[in-house]
Amino acid sequence: MLELVTSIDLPGLEQAEALGELDFALFGRTGTSETPMLLDAFNLFGRLDTPGENDELSIQASSNVSLLGQQSFLASSSDGLDETAIAVVQGFYSQSFDQATTLTLVEFKRSEARASAQVSTPETSSVVALLLVGGAIFGVSQRRWQTA
Repeated sequence: MLELVTSIDLPGLEQAEALGELDFALFGRTGTSETPMLLDAFNLFGRLDTPGENDELSIQASSNVSLLGQQSFLASSSDGLDETAIAVVQGFYSQSFDQATTLTLVEFKRSEARASAQVSTPETSSVVALLLVGGAIFGVSQRRWQTA
């Protein structure tokens, strides 16, 4: 099962991305062979890019992997601010060997999430002007307090 969710509030200023991957690789070694060979593989990959059109959900399997049932969908809210990707897969593996074979099943998982936002900062001239006006008001109020 793979599930990804992204959500943003301000589409012009924010961006969210989620990636997920699940791999199984079956290696076999026969007789005197010391180097295992890749026999079969299965890959489930998903990506969401909010806002954006780069959403993806894919399932790949070699010929000896039989998928019994798979349910997958990509969904986006009507305003495009929330996205979901879900994949559920069931299946089995079948292969015959004509000699003794040592099998090794390797699982690999990867997930990434990124979020970014554009933030505007006040211009330097505005900050300087604010400091000068604040200092002048403070100075005038100090003089009035001392003369009273």
